[in-house]
Order: sequence, then C-alpha cells, then structure tokens
Amino acid sequence: MMKFKFCGLLVMAILAPLLVSCGLQDRSTPTPVWVGGSEGVALVPYTNFYLGYEGFVPEGWVPVEEGTFLSAPPGKAPAYLLIQFITEGDRPDEAYKWLLPSLGLEGIPEPVASHETTSAQWDIHSYVTEEAPLGFDQGSIATAITEEGVYLIVLASLATADELHHEIFDNLVDHFKPLTDPVSSYDQYMKWPKIASIEEIGNESSKSVEFTLSDCTPLRVYGIGEGSESGMVDYGYIEDRASGQIVWQMYYFETDSAGYFRNRRNDRFLTLPAGDYRLHFQTNEEHAFDDWGERPPGHRFWGISVFEDKSPRSEGAECWERASSPETLGWSSEKLEGLIPRLEQIYTSALMVVTGNQVVFEWGNTTNNFFTHSVRKSLISALYGVYEAEGVIDLSKSLDELGIDFAVVYTSQLHMIRHRDDEIRRAGCRAVNLMNWDRFCPHSERMTPAAVIPRHSESASSRGRVTRTVMPLRRAEIIAIRRVAPGVRQRLATA
Repeated sequence: MMKFKFCGLLVMAILAPLLVSCGLQDRSTPTPVWVGGSEGVALVPYTNFYLGYEGFVPEGWVPVEEGTFLSAPPGKAPAYLLIQFITEGDRPDEAYKWLLPSLGLEGIPEPVASHETTSAQWDIHSYVTEEAPLGFDQGSIATAITEEGVYLIVLASLATADELHHEIFDNLVDHFKPLTDPVSSYDQYMKWPKIASIEEIGNESSKSVEFTLSDCTPLRVYGIGEGSESGMVDYGYIEDRASGQIVWQMYYFETDSAGYFRNRRNDRFLTLPAGDYRLHFQTNEEHAFDDWGERPPGHRFWGISVFEDKSPRSEGAECWERASSPETLGWSSEKLEGLIPRLEQIYTSALMVVTGNQVVFEWGNTTNNFFTHSVRKSLISALYGVYEAEGVIDLSKSLDELGIDFAVVYTSQLHMIRHRDDEIRRAGCRAVNLMNWDRFCPHSERMTPAAVIPRHSESASSRGRVTRTVMPLRRAEIIAIRRVAPGVRQRLATA
C-alpha cells in the first residue's frame, strides 16, 4: 500500500498541512552530531518503530511518510529529500523499484564505493539527473543486503545544496542500524485480568479459544507474529461467534517492529460490546515459536493475548448502542442481510449502518483502523449532509451571500500528472486545462481553475508557457477571497 501512496504524499506535503508519521519518535541518546560548521545542521537521534530501525535525521526536517523527510516545511521549496527504509528482498533494484521513478531513475546506478559499518556492508551509489519528477537534481544512495532485508538510504538534493550533502549522507549511513526490540509492555498487562490467550505457537498451526464479554469492555490486544508490507503470515484475529464475522484482525499497518524486520508486534486498545467471541492465531510453515533461527523477537512470546484494559485510557470507554432489531428504526433485516454477498464481491473491509446513534447493521472488521485515503471525501460529504439537514449550513447560498468575491478552484482530475510517457502526460494535462477553462470561462469574474502542470519537462499550459516545474497541484480545494466590508471598501477607495 505504501508503495503507491509514496509519491502522492510526498508532493502533498509541499502544498498541504504537515503529515507527521506516528511511527517516528525522537530519542534522547546517543548525542546529536553537528555537521557543516556554523551554517550547518544538527543530526539528532530517532527511532522508527514501524519499520524497525534507528539512526539520525537532520533536526527540523519534516516527516512526510514513514522514513521520508523533507528539509523544508509545507509551502517552501526543500533543498533535500531523505529516505531511510528497510524492506524485504535481496535485490535493491527490485525491492525499491516503486521508488526509483520518483528519483528520475530506471534502476539503481552501479556502486562507486563500499563502506562497512557496525550494522552492514554498504554499497554507495551516486547519480545526477535532469528528469527527476520531484525536482532534485542529484543524489547519493546507500544499499545493504542483510538477513533483515534490504537497507536503503537516499539523500537527494538540488545542485545548489552540494556543500552539506556528503557530510549529512556519510553520518546517516554510519548511524543507521536495525532496531533492538524495545521494552515490551507485556509485564504490565500481565497484572490485568487475562480474558483469552494463545501463546508459544509453532509452525503450521491454527489455534482458537472462546471467550464471552458480559458488558461493553475496554480491551488490550497484545500479539507478536510475522509479516511484511505484503501482509501478515503469522497473525491473530477475533471472530464474533454468533455471526461468524471477523471483528478485528492483526494487520501489518497496525503493528510495530519486534526486533528482526519480519517480527511484528501488535499492541492495541479496543472496545468490544457484550457478546460471544473466538480468538484465533495461525502460522505458516516457517519462523515461529522456538524456530526463529538467529532472528528471534526481543520478547519471545509468539501468539496473542487479550486483557481487560486497566489503563487510564479505559476510563469512560464506550461501545456503540445496538438496536434491538433493524425494524425498530425503519430498516429491513432481510434487505440488510442481502447486502453481504455484494460486500464480499467488492472486497469491502467493513460496513456499519447507524441510525439515531444505534447500530442497525454491521459487517466486517469494524474495530480495525484503516487507511481511508479518498474515502474521506465521502465521509465528509455525509457530515455536510447532516449539518445541511439541521440547518447549520445552507448549500443554496451564492458566493455573494457567503461574502466571497473570488475563488481559485483546484481540480481533482490529476491522474495525468503521473503518467510516465512524456507526450501522453503533456497532452493529458493540456486537455484537462482546456476542459476546465471552457467550463469556468463564463464565470471568470468570480472564479478560475488552477492549471494542472506536468511534474517535469518543458510543458505548455492551456493559457501561456510554463517552464520546468518541480511540484504539481495535488489536492482539490477552494481558495476563497473574502469580501471586504462596505465601510472598509469605501475608505480604501478614498484613501
């Protein structure tokens, strides 16, 4: 999933509010390193629990994605792009082929040097390009093939930023290392009531245990299994015994590193309503309890446990109220159940229907957190509908009634800006610009569309020549210019 969203999020960080990765946490040790003299930058320690490594990052650089930083905040042109990553595989060019086009590369260049650190034997690569979609002209790449997977460090920069480039890069490589499994919270959880547990699971196993909740209960689910971005292969899940539906599952994106790259820890707070449940854990044919080889997890627990959460977070925890039947709220049980084949057909993760603060129907993993991406637009639209129905907002108001003099409208038709064929990309962007120009021309005194510009190359917009552009428009939004109050307008006119 991350492979497809990387470029979009990276570009969006230039134009949109800051995206801070929850997996990045600053640490107090070791001591920061200063590079570049009085005009340089401090390299400060950090740990990425999600990807499972620790090292340095320049102080003040902006995190825009797991392991990815820019040297300037949104709205300013960055001089540097930093990527530090661990992924599975044994060939750097294959493991990171999703990243290379963003750097303007078809493959990782031949190494120009090698470098040994306490964590790995590195190959050092360098490149200069005129075709980088993100606008960085040059870069240094360090790759290492290890038992944990392929390590990657990329420092891309503008040609004008060459002075600090190598000092920063060398220090980043020297301090990069796989994460030692952090201290587990399991000992604390063991003091709480244990509701269900499946522990010390070996290879090719599938075990389950049943439990019952008499009331809405705050829970702590703790599990260690095996997985990668491709998915979990040793994992647990919770099933509703009455419906047979999986209500929670141990997904990779909800886990952190448990030492070795493929060891993943789930440490999750959730609430479940009263009911009968079944806890499951299953493993594949390799790398399980007592068969870890040289890469065991720091906490040698393999399986899953469910505790009644007694932390301060559990105070006041609530569950959705369930309707006694859909019919009491005007719904048809038969028609709602008829949705299930279609939900399965279109690979729906979860669906919940709520009326009057009561759940009338739910299906799928309704207690999991999911990456929502563009579905947020639908959710926000639904919220607008609620406020419109309550009379809080009036969708029929004109720009005049809203006090808006002029609006710059950002198009959502941006699929052409990433096309790798130069001619198709330019032609597609021009077609979108011409279409939007025609649509908005009758209203040009009050609003105008923003142009869609290809990510790189010499390209003409629909109305005027545009030179080499680094960052494209990325999000649909409206910038509105508020009307000046009449009294102020009159004073300005006579000033």
